Amino acid sequence: MYTSRTPYPGEPNSKKAAAQIKPLFEKFYLKLDERSVLKRQLEEKGRWPKKDLPGFYGEPGSNWDRRLKTQPNDTELFTRHEMQRECPDILITNYSMLEYMLLRPIERTIFDQTKAWLDEHEDNYLTLVLDEAHMYRGTGGAEVAMLIRRLMARLEIPRERLRCILTSASMGKDSAAQIDALKFAGELTGLKQGRKPGFELITGKLAPLAAAAPASAEQTTALAEFSLNDFVRFGENKPRALDAVRVVALKLGWDTTGVTADTLADWLYAQLPTLPVANLLVSEATAAAKEFSVLAATVFPKADAHTAAKATEALLSLANFARSTATDKVFLPARLHLFFRGLQGFYACINPNCAHRHDTSRRSLLGALWHEPRETCKCGSRVYELLTHRDCGIEYLRGYISSRGRPEYLFHEKESPVGISELQNQGALARNPPAGRRPASSPVPADAGGLDRHQVRRAHVAASHRSRRLPPRACGDPQPRQSTRRIRSTAARSAAGAGVRAKPRSWT
Repeated sequence: MYTSRTPYPGEPNSKKAAAQIKPLFEKFYLKLDERSVLKRQLEEKGRWPKKDLPGFYGEPGSNWDRRLKTQPNDTELFTRHEMQRECPDILITNYSMLEYMLLRPIERTIFDQTKAWLDEHEDNYLTLVLDEAHMYRGTGGAEVAMLIRRLMARLEIPRERLRCILTSASMGKDSAAQIDALKFAGELTGLKQGRKPGFELITGKLAPLAAAAPASAEQTTALAEFSLNDFVRFGENKPRALDAVRVVALKLGWDTTGVTADTLADWLYAQLPTLPVANLLVSEATAAAKEFSVLAATVFPKADAHTAAKATEALLSLANFARSTATDKVFLPARLHLFFRGLQGFYACINPNCAHRHDTSRRSLLGALWHEPRETCKCGSRVYELLTHRDCGIEYLRGYISSRGRPEYLFHEKESPVGISELQNQGALARNPPAGRRPASSPVPADAGGLDRHQVRRAHVAASHRSRRLPPRACGDPQPRQSTRRIRSTAARSAAGAGVRAKPRSWT
């Protein structure tokens, strides 16, 4: 593999080798002997280098110039310099690294050796495999298409000497989608339409399933009552997880005689096909992407939404855990897509008695949380930006203080709202405190128009919300890092914000 994680960039260097190669071998590879269980597991998963590691590393403490040499029986190359000395038959990389490789002189040997091999005989072809080809769309796809053409130009080969394999699990099933897929493959790799030989579409076939049907009332109840929390902790407490499976198996009419923690996955793989609702789950989940609520309603149509959701969670966990020992196949190799939307920030009301909190049953130092900046909450109290420490998670409220006199008031932003003076607004809040707050006893009370400084120091929020993270800093610092001690003029802010804008990066 030749990526940014492959050790190490630049020319061979003793200092870099000691810093990046030595820890890998002396703290990991060489510590695992031939009988190590971990090493055997890594080899079974293809995570252990196919390499004579002791011979490659050489004698510890000796000169690095005589070490890190490819051994005669090595079938895998470990460092960049190995691949630069002798180009491998199969090179795994990504398009970003390939871009750099085409530009940097240090990788010229890789392309020179490849070109020399292609020139040896006209039947030698370069095979390019693009995984998740459907991702190369739009601007990103255009860049990859140009990169492929640059690769052919660097090797001085026509398109006919390049064989391309594109893989994707996201393609339509109708004839129009298949035609579009072939056209897309040709345009991406530079193959003109109608050129022979062209692309051939190879699709997989789903394995046939036994009888499939929605769950009965008894099956729904049994799965909804399944102790899922015990089962998902199989790695921590196998006997307890096994007991949970035995309970649901008894309700479903399965015989658990002789089942152990070691044979549980294989036993479930044999039992689930006899359950029609499990087959229906596999059929629905593998046909197309579905929302969880839609899937639950389809598989458990006779149950209410809450019960159907619990039963679906249980069946998904059991089906995904079931694995055949003979074929190493999973009964339901499910893939779950979670979608997140980033927030610009969180803003918190400082009234602990705020009636607009999401959860008013528990006591909290703060009121409602808002995802947009605002001056006051619906309850009338002030709103400040909520920040959390990147390392320890402690919450802070971000406020700004004036440099004139003793700070007694926290502003919510650097400059006042258009047409409103902060001090005038502060006085209005002091004269008309929000409901549930004590009357103002001074012209500028901290708890009526602003936030008590002690609350800024440690504002623990009971609600399980997360806000924008602060840069690393010593925990327990009484003030957030992004606070300011003065309000600069508009001109000063404009000057501070001025700078030189870099030109967009362009490729030629």
